[in-house]
Formats: sequence, structure tokens, C-alpha cells
Amino acid sequence: MDLNIEYKTSIKEIIKKIKEGKELVIPGSEDAVFKTLLENCHGFLALIIEEITGIPYDVVLDTLEVKNTELPIDQYEEKRKRSDLIIEIEKGTIILEMNREYYDGLLQKNLSYLEKINVQEVKRGEPYKGENRKHILINLDVDLNKSFPEAYQKKEKLVFELQERTHHFPYGVSLQIYHISLFNIFHKYYNKDSKELTRFIKSMLFLVTSNKHKLEELSKGEKDMEEAKRCLESLSANEPIISAYEYELLDRFEERAKAAYREKVAQEKAEKAVQKKEQAVQKKEQAIQEKEEAIQEKEQIIQEKEQVIQKKEQVIQEKEQAVEQREKAMEEKMEKATKDIVQNMLKDKLDINAIMRYTHLSKEEINTIKETM
Repeated sequence: MDLNIEYKTSIKEIIKKIKEGKELVIPGSEDAVFKTLLENCHGFLALIIEEITGIPYDVVLDTLEVKNTELPIDQYEEKRKRSDLIIEIEKGTIILEMNREYYDGLLQKNLSYLEKINVQEVKRGEPYKGENRKHILINLDVDLNKSFPEAYQKKEKLVFELQERTHHFPYGVSLQIYHISLFNIFHKYYNKDSKELTRFIKSMLFLVTSNKHKLEELSKGEKDMEEAKRCLESLSANEPIISAYEYELLDRFEERAKAAYREKVAQEKAEKAVQKKEQAVQKKEQAIQEKEEAIQEKEQIIQEKEQVIQKKEQVIQEKEQAVEQREKAMEEKMEKATKDIVQNMLKDKLDINAIMRYTHLSKEEINTIKETM
């Protein structure tokens, strides 16, 4: 399906327009036509390979041989490996994979194709095919490849190689993996004037475009792309291929609906989990608040008790001071009375020993009183 057709457009409307043959064709990136298109249009295939890998167009076109896409199984437990397109060229093998959607395990699966090709060339009893061969895996990614770091998700083309780290020479057979982001290319270049685009960009846009007028604009002046356009139009008029494409769309929309439902369920589950956590947090906060209030209440009670104690202590202190003052006053009165008695006794010329006996004062205290007379 063309990336610019909104999902809300009905499948019946898309199929109707394809059958009418005036506005839409089946995009070259679709499973229903991808392999057939490239198998029948070797010039367009050679153009794509040259633009992506740099292998000369003539080398590819003159030596290419389309191979069986189902790779041999050597062990009973081994999974079946069927790629979209495998071609043999002079000194190498090229695998083309159209990755419509990214999923966990996609990279591992596609890498296994390349590993299998390499293993097939070193089978026991068969001669080695020599060094300087290239085994190339070209991934055409319709969806955004989320396995790469975010910075690399914005790239249009990524190249991975097995080579020496410092001097970059290949280790025997050159293993190369290309990731072409049809997603990024489409969104960046689709609405631009085709005259400003490179052959690489035009050839990639060609694969994800269903609009006939856009295809004509992209292929103008490019004989291989013009041939591919005629082939695509012919395939899009084939009833069994249209039915296969319709089934692909139905299956894809069903998968999207299931994925949307799963995402909705997961989101609701996540929201419930968050809500549950928020409720738990609220309960904890409420419990903490209640504890704080209880502590504040206890502190207030303690403070009130301390104030009562402080008042009581103040009253006691005041009473003690009053008692001390009374005692002091009494002592002063007693001292004055004793002094007066001593003075009177001295005036009456009473013997000092007698005064000591009657007042219980010492001789020095009596003499001190005497001096004040």
C-alpha cells in the first residue's frame, strides 16, 4: 500500500481504483508484485543494486542470475529460510528483502540468510570460490526500523560491513548489509520535484508509490524505470495479483486492528496500574498526613501541659518568694526585738554574762549591739 494513502481509505475503494487503472497501481514494495517486478525487469533491478551498492550496472545486468529464494536446510531442527529475492552475480550473491514492518527478530532472521549463503559456499567436498567475493543483504525498510539508535533512525541509508577496524579491509569474503529507509525517503522527498532528485531517491520512491502520475514523473527519461512502470501496470491489471494484494491489505488492516487493540489494552492496563499506584500513593500520603496531624495534636497537648507546668512552677516560685520574704521579715523582727532587749538590759547595767544567758547571744554579738547605742 502506498504510504500516502490514509488508513481510513477503504480497501474496496483502493482495489476499485486499481482495477480502473486510471489513478492507482499496486506499489512495487508489496509482496504481491515485488519479486515478480524485479525478476522481470532486470534493468531496473541492476539500477537499484548499482545505486545502493555501487556495483556497476553492466556487471550486474550481464552476470545476474535469479536463484531459488528458499535456502537449503542442512539440519532437521533448522528453520526454513525464504527470502524475497536472491541473485547471483560475478563474484557474489545479493539478497533483497522488503521489510514492510519492523518486529523483534527481523534483523536476526535476515542476517541468517546471509550466513546461510556464506555457509553454502564452503561445503565439504566442494572447491572454495575464492576470496574477494561479496555477499550482500539489502534491506528495504518500509516501516521505521526501531532497532537502531534514535539518531540513526533518521538516516536514509545505513551500511554494515565485516572488516578490519583500523584499515577497513574485508575479512576474506566481504559481507555487507544495507538498510534503506523507504520510510524516511518517502516522507522527505515524495512531494519534491522529481527533476531535483537523484536516481537512487527516484528508484526508492518508485517502489513505494501507487499514484500513476507520480510514477510517470519519477520514471520519465529513465528507460529501466519506464519498463518497470509498464510491468507494474501490467501486474496491477492481473486479477489473481489484485486478489492477492487485496488479501494482503485485509490481512494488514486486521493486524493493525489487532495491534491497535493490543496497544489499547496495554495502555488501559498501564493506566490502571498507574491509577492503582496513584491511589496507593494517595493512601500513603493520607496516612502520613493523619500521622502528622496526630503528632501535631500530641505536640499541642504536650505544649499545653508544659504551659500548665510552667504556670504551676511560677506559682510555686512566687509562694517560695513570699515565704522567704515572710521568714526574712520575721527574722528581722526577731533580731530587732533581741537588739532592743539587749540594749535595755545594757541600759539597766545588767551583767553581760547574765545577758548572754538570757538571750543566748555571744559576747561579741552583745558588744556589737552595744556599739550601736
